[in-house]
Amino acid sequence: MLTSSLGEDFKTNLKLIQTLTKKTSREVAEAIGVHEQTICNWRAGRRFPSRGSIDRLCDFFGINEETLGYAPDRKTMAHMESRET
Repeated sequence: MLTSSLGEDFKTNLKLIQTLTKKTSREVAEAIGVHEQTICNWRAGRRFPSRGSIDRLCDFFGINEETLGYAPDRKTMAHMESRET
């Protein structure tokens, strides 16, 4: 089941969406213009994607931000921006 809060839910949802769509981290990375290691860092929760990367992920998978697990409040957004790649 997809969740809609941030942090842990983002990485869980990204993994689940990749599994459901049968897309590898390499395929996703190539499609959205980042390194494969970047996708691995997002999936592990070590980094969080930039706003542009969130948009490209949503476009690639044909989903909205909430499905991806991206629905931050202001405090969370400030924290995430300090961890963007």
